[in-house]
Amino acid sequence: MTFAEWIREQKDICDKLKEQNYEDQMELRKFFNDRIKRIFEIDLPKNKSYERIWGDNRDKNKRMYKALYGELKEDDIKFGEGEQRFFRAIFEMFPQSEDINNLRNNKWELYDLQQREKLWNIIEDMLEVNDSWFVKELGWWGRHWDVENYLMEKIFVPHLYRIRKNLSKLKEEIDLYPEIKDEEYINKAISFEQSLDRYLSILFERAGENIFERINTKIRKLQQLIYGINIQSIEGVVEKNEITQEDVNFEAAIDRYLNLWDMRRNENDCINRILNKIEEIENIWSIYEVKTTYVPIKGLSDEGEGIPSYEKIEFVENKKFEERYKKIVKETELNCEEDEIFEKKLKGYANFVHRKINKYYKENVFREPKNDGGKINFWE
Repeated sequence: MTFAEWIREQKDICDKLKEQNYEDQMELRKFFNDRIKRIFEIDLPKNKSYERIWGDNRDKNKRMYKALYGELKEDDIKFGEGEQRFFRAIFEMFPQSEDINNLRNNKWELYDLQQREKLWNIIEDMLEVNDSWFVKELGWWGRHWDVENYLMEKIFVPHLYRIRKNLSKLKEEIDLYPEIKDEEYINKAISFEQSLDRYLSILFERAGENIFERINTKIRKLQQLIYGINIQSIEGVVEKNEITQEDVNFEAAIDRYLNLWDMRRNENDCINRILNKIEEIENIWSIYEVKTTYVPIKGLSDEGEGIPSYEKIEFVENKKFEERYKKIVKETELNCEEDEIFEKKLKGYANFVHRKINKYYKENVFREPKNDGGKINFWE
């Protein structure tokens, strides 16, 4: 059976979509394509049937499989039971036009948890049985645990997913013009850095780190910055189950004072610290350990200065990192109030940075910035 044959038999779907002016095959495909595009963040070809897309993906996969394993892997492309379940779930979960905006902005928390679980279970099944499904438009997608995990993160902990994406965008924008250093820009950065410090502490707590050990470490770092000497840690950190607001406030005060002394001692301004802390957050979310090795280049003379080599960087899955990430996700699912607070702070600061860079671009680069329709739409 093909999608075209299946959809003709689904009278309830066709009748409902007809009310929204989706009538012929191309329009019905557009309804599903718009939603699939935003779930998987891919563009599907308008002029290809779903079976053709899967067929093309299958052919790519065959070539990749042969390159990796020296043999061809045969499979059939059909619109089977799993595909039918997926398309019906898409229709039932996102029937209205406003659902497109929700999906575009990754507002998955607006949808019932049981519906999300049902959709995820279907997607997970599809990844197991159909090696040429939509996600293959992203490349060797099903083979990468972290990419699959990002999709699960988007569906079940959307605050975390949005923060991850927007921090990455913020880092890119700040990196564009490091020479921007006016008073307004720095003051906004100092204010945002306090929110970033708090969120960083929250992520460490979710990963299982003890707040009192963290405070102890920060005090030693502060003493080192002030006196220029290494202070030994105090053995036997006090075990305490309850964390009070005083503990949180004290850590925040230490963070602010650390930032001040970092600037005094190292001339490390808040912009650089923000970039470093975003990278630290990205590392907390990663399941990979970065390993660097130097590989000898065959056929080149060492000319008495050692064997010529090139730097090889590998991303190796680390079980400890994976467990840490799962802990963070689990804790975020239980309570995302702090994520909502930080997300608002992040959005406000990111929009300020975007406007500031646009203004700087116009005044100093003598070219118009990319036209965004007269409004800030870079941030979700």
